[in-house]
Amino acid sequence: MSDLPKSTVASRLYKALITSLHTTDFVEISVNQLCKQADLPRSTFYFYYADKLAVLEELVHLYATQFDELMATLSEPDVDAFLQALYTGLSGDADTVKTLLDVHEPSADLGHEYREVLRKRAAQLLPQVQLCVPAEFAKELYATNAFTAIDWALRHGEPEAIAKFMNSLAQNVIATK
Repeated sequence: MSDLPKSTVASRLYKALITSLHTTDFVEISVNQLCKQADLPRSTFYFYYADKLAVLEELVHLYATQFDELMATLSEPDVDAFLQALYTGLSGDADTVKTLLDVHEPSADLGHEYREVLRKRAAQLLPQVQLCVPAEFAKELYATNAFTAIDWALRHGEPEAIAKFMNSLAQNVIATK
């Protein structure tokens, strides 16, 4: 049994994992390395987690849930304002988000999770628009483009310019029939 609550262990391991991911590919990170960086005994790690993938999955799930909740709170009908508000909401944890977006494990891929949330958002927006393409294609296009805009703005800045470009692109696509 661990003397530390799971929230403390998780917090330390999340920080250790993100720090390790700055210099090492996920597949090369060991449980020993995580435990050493988190100042935790291996027994405590294994009390709460089966392996390092379980830590990554939990962290990705946490950030995907936060992204979904952020999307749910935004009600800006203007694409410019919506994307800027989304970027602003993510920018506080930009370093962690960018780091996790670079990890592509089948069961723990934050980019995939973000695109799923964006597809769900597209499903709410698209019924208001008559398109001459299948709805699933339009949802995929929206999710992919919005994700690319968010990822690029987090990594390079200029969210206002990116949001204006995305709004212009969306208007041109929707206006084309």
